[in-house]
Amino acid sequence: MFVEINRFLLTPLSDQYRKIDALPHLASRRIVGMVLLSLLSGPIYGILTPVVLLGRLQEGLEELFGTKERKRRRDIKENLQFDYGAGQGLRQAFSSDRFAHYFQKADGDFYTKVLERVILSSIITFLDEHHIDTSDLRERQTMILNSGIIVQGGDVKAESLAVGVGAQAFKAPSPPRPISQGAAA
Repeated sequence: MFVEINRFLLTPLSDQYRKIDALPHLASRRIVGMVLLSLLSGPIYGILTPVVLLGRLQEGLEELFGTKERKRRRDIKENLQFDYGAGQGLRQAFSSDRFAHYFQKADGDFYTKVLERVILSSIITFLDEHHIDTSDLRERQTMILNSGIIVQGGDVKAESLAVGVGAQAFKAPSPPRPISQGAAA
């Protein structure tokens, strides 16, 4: 039997699209600086605008005469493994590759564990109903579900504790206690 779980999670927007949330209130000194900068950069943009306009005009002509479409058709004919699939969606393109807050990650992990627990319980119930030994699977279920433990407040007491991916814990024998000077006399 093979069971695979793929988790698709909608992460928050990328930081570059959230910069406006962190902008400070503009002071009058900063506004004057922006006006001076625009007075200096405005004429430069005025000179460069015709160049940009010519580039856009060329793109429009290519689209009008179908140059890009002919190139695409030629690529499809030449490449038998051409990918006809849909491109990346807008939300996916603007998403971040990480979470904005730790609790978003914790929630995702929690829901994954709930789903794993339901699937494993269903498999164990089915196998038990058909009189198949599930003791090994029950042990593995405990190990899988306890692979990530979060402790908030309180104390953790353990003889050996390994934290992180690939971590290993060993219990070393305790060194012999030194003999105190009062007991030797």
